Amino acid sequence: MNKQLNFQEIRKNSAERIANIKHNRAPIALLCDRMTDFRNIGSMFRIADAARLEKIYFYQSDINFKHKKIGKVARSTNQYVDFEIINDIQLIAKLKEEYQIIALDKTSKSIDYIDFKPPINQKILLLIGAEKFGVSEELLALVTTAIHLPMLGVNTSMNVGVATGIAVFDLLKKVPL
Repeated sequence: MNKQLNFQEIRKNSAERIANIKHNRAPIALLCDRMTDFRNIGSMFRIADAARLEKIYFYQSDINFKHKKIGKVARSTNQYVDFEIINDIQLIAKLKEEYQIIALDKTSKSIDYIDFKPPINQKILLLIGAEKFGVSEELLALVTTAIHLPMLGVNTSMNVGVATGIAVFDLLKKVPL
């Protein structure tokens, strides 16, 4: 009989698993540009946990990351996923020494995410734009490449959490873990 598994059945050795995950991260981090919606911020934590991403950077954010709504959507992953708030663009520019910055946004030079080939032996910082405005021009100036999800219907955009999840799990198939 096929049955849905509960948490204990899926994660039998959770303490050992958590210890392993802390030292075995995917070479991908998120950079969220001026994100303000509690639900989307919570989604970023859940995606980062599910994909074992290195870290989440929040640029120009004054959100209370211990807010009850974030914790609810994040399913408490905001308590252990590594994150940092950065308000200085120079610190973002410095991250280029460690990461190749890839924007997830439709731009005049963006390519379909399916066609994107990640850099060899370089970590990726996936830049995610704010809910209403996308990636800011100041951060777009720092990117190496921009990728987009093809929109085959009438609408021209997708929820930022959904789009991030699609892009992150596609990148996981393309980068060595």
